[in-house]
Amino acid sequence: MENNPSEKFDTFFMADIDSTLKECFEKGGTFTVYPKGKSMLPALKQGRDSVELSPVTSIKKGNIYLYKRPSGEYVLHRLHREKDGEYIFCGDNQLVFEKVENSQLLAVVSRIYRNGKPANKIFIYKITVFLNSFIPLRKLRIRISSFSRRFFKSK
Repeated sequence: MENNPSEKFDTFFMADIDSTLKECFEKGGTFTVYPKGKSMLPALKQGRDSVELSPVTSIKKGNIYLYKRPSGEYVLHRLHREKDGEYIFCGDNQLVFEKVENSQLLAVVSRIYRNGKPANKIFIYKITVFLNSFIPLRKLRIRISSFSRRFFKSK
């Protein structure tokens, strides 16, 4: 059986990692994870990308943060805007926004690796993230993607 990093990560991630992150950051380290799911497509793809997490020292629109929902789920989503002291997050492949309090923020994504190479140096990655920040373009991309999946699956 092959070792899949995302499977190992899932097993570990289900545990409470708050204290592990805190300990890692206190020692000046970073924490690398392999995202799972489709909510951050096309910026993050399961099985291809990994992210390096660092402590939250400042909060900036457009950055990706790890936060913990009240239900206990851990989420990697992009900060869309701040409103009345609350932060509004949304996955790049989603249209539903979520309010998150400062106390829920655990880490910020400091680096993204695509197939082991820093993604911020990949031109197409920069273009994709920029275009995806416009909600009407995101809606169009999601609809086209959904339509193409249904169309090509039916054949």
